[in-house]
Amino acid sequence: MPFPHRFTWTTENTAAFWSMFTKTPLTRLSFSRLVRAELVRLVGAFAPPGARVLDFGGGSGDLAEGLLQAGFQVGVYEPAEGRRQDLVAKNITIHESWLGFFGPASRTQFDIVCAFEVLEHFLEETFS
Repeated sequence: MPFPHRFTWTTENTAAFWSMFTKTPLTRLSFSRLVRAELVRLVGAFAPPGARVLDFGGGSGDLAEGLLQAGFQVGVYEPAEGRRQDLVAKNITIHESWLGFFGPASRTQFDIVCAFEVLEHFLEETFS
């Protein structure tokens, strides 16, 4: 009988996990989907409409969609290709205030960076 071993999250298997997650009904329980209106109001308390907002760990785009509808300019950092495709499928990426997808090498500046219920899902090296 093989000995159990500790699973090690890598950039690749983390992205694969979240890309598979997007194909499940669990996305209906997404934090940003459930409390999107409240999160958009919170962002609005700190920045006026038209401000540049980065949704860090944007998932399937529920928060980004709400922010765009509220008049913010929105960019998303989302490392999982499957989840980025959700934003494309929802037509978020054709909104006139859509700023695009951003990665670790981006030097683009934003007025606010949102990271709601997401930091614990990122690997440590994301922040180094």
